[in-house]
Amino acid sequence: MKIETIYTMVQPLSHIGESESTVSFLNTIRIAANGKVEEVFALTGNSVRGTLRDCAARHLLDRLNAKVGKKEFNILFSGGNISGSMSTDIDQAKNYRRLLPVISLFGSGVGNQILAGKMTQGFALPVCQETHGIVPDIDCINSELKNISWKSLTGTINFTRFDDSKNVNYQGYMQEDNDNTDKDSASTQMRYEVEYLVPGAQLYHIINLCTNTDIELGVFVAALEEFSCSPVLGGMGGKGFGLCEAELISDGEFFAMIKNGNICLCDKARNALHEYNQFIAENSEEIIKFLGAVKNE
Repeated sequence: MKIETIYTMVQPLSHIGESESTVSFLNTIRIAANGKVEEVFALTGNSVRGTLRDCAARHLLDRLNAKVGKKEFNILFSGGNISGSMSTDIDQAKNYRRLLPVISLFGSGVGNQILAGKMTQGFALPVCQETHGIVPDIDCINSELKNISWKSLTGTINFTRFDDSKNVNYQGYMQEDNDNTDKDSASTQMRYEVEYLVPGAQLYHIINLCTNTDIELGVFVAALEEFSCSPVLGGMGGKGFGLCEAELISDGEFFAMIKNGNICLCDKARNALHEYNQFIAENSEEIIKFLGAVKNE
């Protein structure tokens, strides 16, 4: 199942590729389009996948009303890790896929084996002059952006980080340093510059879901629903970056829309989400036991 997503930035987007001194630049890749090879901004597929994985994991644990240990937390949120020599435990893999469709969809490293996921995705590329031969014509795309170079869709902003310990108005909240151990420490006050993609810019992204089950499709929809509560891409979300809107299309038909903190779903997506939520409710005790989770009080 191919899902095409058009992200429209409501706030600036930061996705750092490299830094020089106190200046951070957007991540770029080289593409071959329009008869030449050029560099263009790209939001990595790993960034999008990580965001959706976190959303799916939060949705599951919120539905279970439970918390998990560090190992299980890493499996759900971070994709796990591999310890020891690689081997395959068929029964363990079956149990993970049966009870945790979130792992079946996104994949994870469990113990000493890798459980391959059923979702693949590309990089999110800007709608711009350079990607004209890559980004298809879709109704929700602003066609005027295809006449603009991606470099014209960027800007820079400077931030100042203050050392509040030097602020006389705040010193009444800080204990006196009698031993003067920090007397010669470096000040935390500094200026730094960040390159960003401007609000109004659009990104085109492809996700392929290699699954035929409504429950696993429901995992993806659950991640979208969770994402819609705080639809932020890239980094520096705490500084106001990354807020976006999104429209998703499957096989040329409307699949979902995220706008103003709300999500609108097609019937197929809504039914899949219902099936997945029902699966969690019916198997919650077994899932909690399998994860070694503890119910919240």
